[in-house]
Amino acid sequence: MNTEPQPTAGKPSGNLKRKMLLVLGIIIAVLVLMFVLVTALENWLLRTQTEQPQNGTPQTIIFHTPNYDEDITKDSSYMDLDRQIYYADLATGVTISLTPDTYREQGEGVELLCHMIESIIAGDHEEYNACFSEAYLDVEGEKGEFTAQKLYNITLTLQSREEITEEGKTYTRETFVVEYMIRQNNGTFRTDVGSDAIRKQGVILTNREGEMLIDVVSSYTYSYS
Repeated sequence: MNTEPQPTAGKPSGNLKRKMLLVLGIIIAVLVLMFVLVTALENWLLRTQTEQPQNGTPQTIIFHTPNYDEDITKDSSYMDLDRQIYYADLATGVTISLTPDTYREQGEGVELLCHMIESIIAGDHEEYNACFSEAYLDVEGEKGEFTAQKLYNITLTLQSREEITEEGKTYTRETFVVEYMIRQNNGTFRTDVGSDAIRKQGVILTNREGEMLIDVVSSYTYSYS
């Protein structure tokens, strides 16, 4: 007589259980692999995007490798770009190009901003920091070292120039919009804008500390040419 136990009806045998567990394990492994692949693909796409606005939201910026020893004047493609500084006056609607000899003719504020631009191009963080007031530096701190920056398409637009009286003292306040592009931006000076793009900056200068210096720098919502 066969006395071996028979499988209970409705319950899977041991072999069937193992097969079911194997299939379930394979399904889980496939799902995990798909999740990993999709995540990796999304991250790769994000890393390879240059900065493009989507509904006003900036995307990841890819920076070039910094080279502190680079002589940017040897980059012929940069030197062929429009590196002139332009001054625009909203009140008159006139835009003119400037040279070091004519910086001062447009006022102390324009002259200071031109020197600021020159310090950025030269990669001179000490001269750059010297353009700012103590009021600014107390809040924002000094800029650290950065490489020479390949600035071009530079425009300084005067928004307003006025006399302000506070606590019995009168001083001049000038407001500008500063625009420029950076060829091969390496992120050592600005991390809020990609290469060959523009993010306008609002700049307020005053002489409340005895000379015209920058009190405020604020970035506008992303704007591109």
